[in-house]
Amino acid sequence: MAEAVGERQREWAPHERIRGLAVLDRPFTVEAGECTPKSTLCRATIEHNYRHAIAGLFAALRAVTRQEAPLAMMAGDAVAWNEATREQR
Repeated sequence: MAEAVGERQREWAPHERIRGLAVLDRPFTVEAGECTPKSTLCRATIEHNYRHAIAGLFAALRAVTRQEAPLAMMAGDAVAWNEATREQR
């Protein structure tokens, strides 16, 4: 999936490019409070429910920016990698 996204955004300006991507294991649901019956997203609930995946994306982005981590990394791996490197410092 990352390759397909990379191909599509090649012509885009740097500020328009997707720098992190996480594929969730399920869609947002009304039952979980992540959206309303009209399918309006409830951002605070989504941020709370997926805080670990979001943190992993930002950790991977910081690591790639510092050129210390592999370019392709799953969100959970990025969190573990970031914690391990923090302990080594």
